[in-house]
Amino acid sequence: NNYQTEFKYLQNQAKKTTDTYLIGLLANTLINLNGLHLAQNYLQTLAKNQEKSGKVANGKTSITNSRGMNLDLEVTALAVLGWLKDSKNYANNILLAINFMTCSSQLGQYGSTQATILCLLALSEYSKISGKMESNSKFGIYLEQTKIGQMELRKGQEEAEEFKCQIKKGIAVNKNISITLKLDEIKNKTKAVNLQYYVDLKYISKNPISCEKPNYSFQLTPTNVSYSLNEPVELNLVLKNLRNEGTGMLVSIIRIPGGLGINYEALDNSKKDGNISYYEVEKNQLILYWRGLKAGQKLNFPLFFTAEHAGIFVARASKFYEYYCTEQTIWAPPYSIQITPQIIIKLSKRLVTKKK
Repeated sequence: NNYQTEFKYLQNQAKKTTDTYLIGLLANTLINLNGLHLAQNYLQTLAKNQEKSGKVANGKTSITNSRGMNLDLEVTALAVLGWLKDSKNYANNILLAINFMTCSSQLGQYGSTQATILCLLALSEYSKISGKMESNSKFGIYLEQTKIGQMELRKGQEEAEEFKCQIKKGIAVNKNISITLKLDEIKNKTKAVNLQYYVDLKYISKNPISCEKPNYSFQLTPTNVSYSLNEPVELNLVLKNLRNEGTGMLVSIIRIPGGLGINYEALDNSKKDGNISYYEVEKNQLILYWRGLKAGQKLNFPLFFTAEHAGIFVARASKFYEYYCTEQTIWAPPYSIQITPQIIIKLSKRLVTKKK
């Protein structure tokens, strides 16, 4: 009975707020305690806040201080988890929200950890009611008007089928391309085919564009462009919080040119000096973390490497972003490093003996 007092308080709070994150949490909590009838008003409120894109808008806060797309995904996932308990009445809302979450996926992730967990939970629950294939079917995949592949789905199949292809020619700026999935063949068709699918496009941009209205400034520049083999290499990192308030967790992914080795001792010293909170190394990437920056705080410190291999090396663009608001992404342009080999000439004295 102790929680009843808490719920009455939260229900009173929900009457005063328009925060869909709080409303979504409360709706699911009531449902989990066999209170679907009590949650209906909150589920309807979530439906009223759903936009044409499928996003459930007007989330104000979260337990991880998420903002932007991350917060939208968390709220939408909470709404889906609630609507699925009354799927007949909220079928259209669920489908729109599922499409929104699916289209927001990047490399299997949905923004921050919290958003990813909630989205995967909602998608997993949805898959339990989305049905199986009713018969064997063949689908053609078309790029513009050209068929580039075919997929076969078996009767009763539940697991996803994946098709990969590479678009060899470049895509012009501001040009739209169409990818179409067509039903080529079906056996024993008794009713309409209900098929969920999505297209994941991966591409590489040499110099990505930063967000339009950044809350931070981020610069990464080498102090020199030419080094000798085994010489220390220095990159200068400048980071500033342009907001008038503190931030949550921040991340920077530094792309390292192939000829450089990481100076771990210097990184540990940067931790001790408070320039970074934590770091990790992944292949040719150095990932830096900050727990947060104060209002207007600026950091300016060097990153040290060692010239280990001779040659000319080009690093891909590095980026900085706010962990719980990934729209706030700022890119530093690619840079090149030239490492020249050391030529060591050893001269030896030739001993000459004279005969007496």
